[in-house]
Amino acid sequence: VDCVLEVVQEVKTEVDRQRAVMNDLNQQKQLISQSKTALSELDQTVHQLHRQAGRAEEKLQHLKKQANFRGEDTQKTVESLHQQLRAAESMRSQVRSQLDRAETEAGRAERDSLAEAAAEEQELNEITASYQRFEQLVISHLR
Repeated sequence: VDCVLEVVQEVKTEVDRQRAVMNDLNQQKQLISQSKTALSELDQTVHQLHRQAGRAEEKLQHLKKQANFRGEDTQKTVESLHQQLRAAESMRSQVRSQLDRAETEAGRAERDSLAEAAAEEQELNEITASYQRFEQLVISHLR
């Protein structure tokens, strides 16, 4: 009986560990969700920067026609927008990479979790069957 209690306690410990793994999995999913949100915001920023760069180019042409001395300031603005655009695209690429890694990690953790759950269920079934055999043996000796 002590052996069975010990095995049941081990199963409980394993179930607690499984819960902790599931909590980690949920945290990974939240991280993925946050990363997707950040990526979406960066995509919007990149789109806005593309539009701003296009408008700045049009403004540059117009200003060159009006006055040549204003051209230098406008060119600096356009270059700054291009630098911001490149920085935003670089950041978007980094976030995309982090998202891909997090999704891979979450998938692996989920597969591991499912495999562990199946193993635990099999072990619990074996323990239950063993306990029932033991119980029958004890009952037959008591008769």
